[in-house]
Amino acid sequence: MRNARISDWPRLGPVAHTIFPELSDSDVSHLLRWHHQGTVVACHGRDIIGYYQIQPRGEPGVAWLNYLGVLPAWRGIDVAGSLLATSERHAKTCGFDSIMLDTRVDNVHAQHFYERNGYARRGEQTYAAGAKFRFAKTLAQTPALAQAMPALEPAPVFTRALRKLAYGVLMRWPYAGARA
Repeated sequence: MRNARISDWPRLGPVAHTIFPELSDSDVSHLLRWHHQGTVVACHGRDIIGYYQIQPRGEPGVAWLNYLGVLPAWRGIDVAGSLLATSERHAKTCGFDSIMLDTRVDNVHAQHFYERNGYARRGEQTYAAGAKFRFAKTLAQTPALAQAMPALEPAPVFTRALRKLAYGVLMRWPYAGARA
């Protein structure tokens, strides 16, 4: 596993469409352009076989696991488990306290996968494309912001701005933990 590179985008688009066929071309283009800094790919030789994207969420200390997927031919050999574990280490390294994600209501396999890996269902969200279950997992016992500034209780706007700034700085540094 490694951080995605700009040279990966031509190969990652078709992978994203194969894993998530419901995504339109504009959805995939948007994800690759705007969330590329938090993308990690799983490779077999030069082939991309899976990936995830992680980014800050509006809530303080929460990382959002935007997409995690593996090509159908590579499922069942724990590539997804490795990607998930890497995404959690990635989020912790960036200073996030917890991680959240949504999965389609009809994707029972993914729901069981996340539950087996310590995620708890936090409700149902309704979107134009359909209903999704929200899952969350706590990554740290003590919130990172509380460790860094225990006496400071920042306003939500300040916290979001601080998290986004920190995330942007950290994502520009090489993430050694994503390398196999």
